[in-house]
Formats: sequence, structure tokens, C-alpha cells
Amino acid sequence: MTTETLPAFISTPTKRRILLDKARRKKAVQAEVVKLRYFVGMTNAEVTQPLGLSERTVKNYWTHARAWLIREINAVRTTGYSLHE
Repeated sequence: MTTETLPAFISTPTKRRILLDKARRKKAVQAEVVKLRYFVGMTNAEVTQPLGLSERTVKNYWTHARAWLIREINAVRTTGYSLHE
């Protein structure tokens, strides 16, 4: 699964916001990276400016956050786990 396939599983803005809020609670900085990378469409280099992080750190945070998002989405798809929990 790639980030390009994520929108098919997070089909509504409400689900996207719920998932982003969950990510924010889990890892605030990683959630900001997710927001800027996935929802705003910024590159790693562009994300470094507003967050004051190195490009390498942004890449690491994005990799970890993306893996977490994929695990969460797979949990919804396979177990019926609700994003509201």
C-alpha cells in the first residue's frame, strides 16, 4: 500500500479529520508532518521551514507516521475497528 492509495480508504473529510486528530494525539509533530505532506501536498524540503526541522528528520517522521496510518487503515478494513474509538 502506498500513500497514493490512502484516499480510497479514508473516503470522507470527517474520517480524514478523525484520523488526523488521532495521529495528532499520538505524535503531535508527526501529525504536523502528515498534515503538511499528505493533506497540503508539501515536499519534505517544504515541510522543514514551518516546523523548523531538518529534511532528514521530516523524512523519518513521515516514514513513521505513514506506517502508523497504514496500520490504522488496515485495522479498519480488516477488523471493523472504528475511527471513533
